[in-house]
Amino acid sequence: MTRSIEDYKKQATLTVSEVAEILRIGRSKAYEVVHQNIFPHIRIKNAIRIPTQPFFEWLNSSHEENVP
Repeated sequence: MTRSIEDYKKQATLTVSEVAEILRIGRSKAYEVVHQNIFPHIRIKNAIRIPTQPFFEWLNSSHEENVP
């Protein structure tokens, strides 16, 4: 079952797999996006976590920039 955007927004952080699902891209492409440092991410040993609020702020701002 696919989760809603509102469900993701209730979390403090997102995983790379969750970012991939939200953006509807593959996991490897999501890792590429994360490593471009266009929004903050945290490395905890081998795990990467993306703070939810900055991610959605980036997503909303990049969407607004692409609207004619």
